[in-house]
Amino acid sequence: MFKQMMVDDWANLAAIATFAFTAGVFIFVVIRAIRMSKQKRDHMANLPLSEEPLKQTDNHE
Repeated sequence: MFKQMMVDDWANLAAIATFAFTAGVFIFVVIRAIRMSKQKRDHMANLPLSEEPLKQTDNHE
C-alpha cells in the first residue's frame, strides 16, 4: 500500500509540473505576441506558408 501512495504522489507531481510548464510557455508566447511591434506583426502576417503551391495529383481511378 505504501508503494501505491508513493506512485500516486509522483504521478500528481508530474502532472502538475507538466501543466505548469505548458502554462508558462503559453503565457510567455502570449505576452511576446502582445508586445510585438506593428511592423513586425505585419511582416509575419505576410510571410508565405510555402515556397511553391501544392500540386494537385488525382490518382484515384
